[in-house]
Amino acid sequence: MDNKKIIYSDGADAEQIRETSEIEQERVQTSSEPPHISVEAFKLTCPIFFKETSGSFEYDMIQARDELLGKYSAVYRQTDDPEPVPNNLPTLEAPAANKVQQLDLISPFKNPGAVYAMETTPVDIQTTAIAVQPSITPVLPTEIYTYKRTAPTAMELARHYLTKRSLRVVGSCIYAWNGNYYHRVTNAELKRDLISVMREKLEVKGSSGQLNDIVECIISEPTIAHNAVTPPPYLLNVGNGVLNLKSPTNFELFAPSPFNFFTSTIRTCWSGALPTPVFDSFLQSVAGNNPVLLERIWEVIGYLLSEDSSAKRFVLLLGPSNSGKSVFGNTIAAFFEDEFISAVSASGLGAQFSLAALKHARLNLSMDLTDAALSPQAVSIIKSITGRDLVPVEEKYQPISRCRIGCKLLFSSNHVLKLMTSDKALEDRILLLPFSHPIPKERQNPNLEAMIFNELPGILHKAMEAYCRLVGNNYIFAGDDIFTADMMSEAVLGLDNSISAEEAVDSFLRERCVRTGNDCFTPVNRLFEEYCAFASLNSNITTFSNAQTFSRVLAHSLTKFGFPSNSQKKFLGGKTFNVYRGIQLKEG
Repeated sequence: MDNKKIIYSDGADAEQIRETSEIEQERVQTSSEPPHISVEAFKLTCPIFFKETSGSFEYDMIQARDELLGKYSAVYRQTDDPEPVPNNLPTLEAPAANKVQQLDLISPFKNPGAVYAMETTPVDIQTTAIAVQPSITPVLPTEIYTYKRTAPTAMELARHYLTKRSLRVVGSCIYAWNGNYYHRVTNAELKRDLISVMREKLEVKGSSGQLNDIVECIISEPTIAHNAVTPPPYLLNVGNGVLNLKSPTNFELFAPSPFNFFTSTIRTCWSGALPTPVFDSFLQSVAGNNPVLLERIWEVIGYLLSEDSSAKRFVLLLGPSNSGKSVFGNTIAAFFEDEFISAVSASGLGAQFSLAALKHARLNLSMDLTDAALSPQAVSIIKSITGRDLVPVEEKYQPISRCRIGCKLLFSSNHVLKLMTSDKALEDRILLLPFSHPIPKERQNPNLEAMIFNELPGILHKAMEAYCRLVGNNYIFAGDDIFTADMMSEAVLGLDNSISAEEAVDSFLRERCVRTGNDCFTPVNRLFEEYCAFASLNSNITTFSNAQTFSRVLAHSLTKFGFPSNSQKKFLGGKTFNVYRGIQLKEG
């Protein structure tokens, strides 16, 4: 070490060296390689590791550092890596005759100042100030300039933050890697984490405006933009890793990785085959010891837990009270975090903002299907979701977007599913599970659910085995020939004497509305109230759950009768209303 020639660098070059050293240290510490291997030794023995396992930003940083080292080697003919000047560099003292001007603090965000080639005495930088003994003439400027620290820019802070966190951005949604999956975070959560990671840097110039600027830079960073392509359906993210379902006889479990874009997880850990005596006994009672129905139930469980939507079906539990439907639904829900479960009813799917709740959910669970007939809008939405079609999603204070909803639908009812008109396409989408065996009160166990929840790891294993059998059978569920052909007519009732929603609204316009000039208008809520009164007098007239659903059907009918079809907002009596111009209700 004696008489070693060292190149010191500051400014942007120094910051580049510091940040890439941090990246390399973190990659080594988080790797599966033996911990005793040093950073430098690991770089020499495993160069592919840094190329294949680093993110694009990390790799680019390391590549830039390597280019920087090449530049220093060419300029100074120096084989040793340059050393960054410490940010807390003390006053530099030259020989007495030539007093050197004090260097208060070298900014890591300014252009490089002076770079010296000098011989030094080895000193522990961590504990002792560096004693610089100039023995040769500087090779760059002969003066040392005094720099005052300036605040880093939002772009620089965003770049630094992205070396500490794995983030992905899909549209306006931000996802952060939490060690198991990419968790959706709000801007407020991101700001709190920014402060925790970079408090010292932010305190140089701290303000809420600065945080907002950093967030905008992060969202706009092209290297973390993601096209929302999900992993293949044969991969299942579980509590302790990623499960490969391609080989049902030998399931493989891999460690979680930020390179797989999972945005949810099964919170149960994979533990292999375990006994499930309580749940097995429960299913035997539910199925009435019917082996076909029992296999069908296991296939349904596996399909609901998977991220596969290829079957294009939704589940309908049908049966009397106390037949186990709630216990079954709660068991499925227990596999997911609450944030991945929605509870929109089948009839409510046509309402405004209803699909926003399903956009990020894995399971939509509604255990009380209404006795009223499903509207055509709800039927259309169900078919679109199960078919993975693009659907318009309206969120509060956000523009309407079109996306595919991967959420599974599970409904439960004590009575038949009623439709306005027969719909063969919807009937084909129903995955019926008949719960036809009520459990007497004297046999009901109040602790049953808690006992079943203790068996979730074993249930997961059996469900995945059944799912693999289902995939091998081309998504034909056990008993499809029985429960579809023999029972569907009893499970779904098409009210053929009813007229369609559009026909009902057409009739309302003919009988209760008149065309006026465009200077006249009627609020949507007033039209809806009058329509409800009109429908109550006609048993075959479609009812709507809310004014928004009614308005969407009304807009289609208005054009037939020469009415303006676009609603507008109007300020009346201190409130804002949606109105239609050129239409008025008949008197009386």
